[in-house]
Amino acid sequence: MYNEKIDNWAFSASLMEKEGDNQTAIVCLANLFNAIQDSSSQLLHLRNYESVGNAYMLMTKYQHFMNVEDARRVIADNAFYCISKAIEQAPSQSLYIKRLTIIDTMFNDFFYTVANALDIPDGDIFEVPFIPLKIKANTPRFNMAYHDFKKSGLFNNVPPSLLKLHSAVMDGDYDIEEGRKCIDAIVSYLENVYRRY
Repeated sequence: MYNEKIDNWAFSASLMEKEGDNQTAIVCLANLFNAIQDSSSQLLHLRNYESVGNAYMLMTKYQHFMNVEDARRVIADNAFYCISKAIEQAPSQSLYIKRLTIIDTMFNDFFYTVANALDIPDGDIFEVPFIPLKIKANTPRFNMAYHDFKKSGLFNNVPPSLLKLHSAVMDGDYDIEEGRKCIDAIVSYLENVYRRY
């Protein structure tokens, strides 16, 4: 069910942050975060996915949210989902930059979701060689990044903040179609999670 307050909190948080009123921005972000946590199925019925995705990305600027590992995972999941839905509705270079930023800066908290969505098994410590789950999730990560660099037209015109990610993608053999499949699988996985709550 659509909850207008979600969109209003997202818009207000962005506005307050731009005006330098960080305290009010944090209150709006906390209200949004808590409302979605109470019923994550609301994410299936948003009217402005970009605005809500921006709000989740804005949370990463505040220790209030980032001090708790579970909160960081939720933020990464929901930011990726909302920005991906915004891209589905109206793709733009700025949206691809946002998703690339999520793939780059939030991966430490997002790789669990990547692994779950793609059925990547956790490593057995007795395996030789032992490969941690985060390392296993890097191939889909870089396939997704390759997809977004290519689709956005940024492949040869990379923003400075994404140069390190771009360099990692250039060093490997990644595939645009595999990237699309990974993105679709993660979005579908998250939608199934949200429907349950």
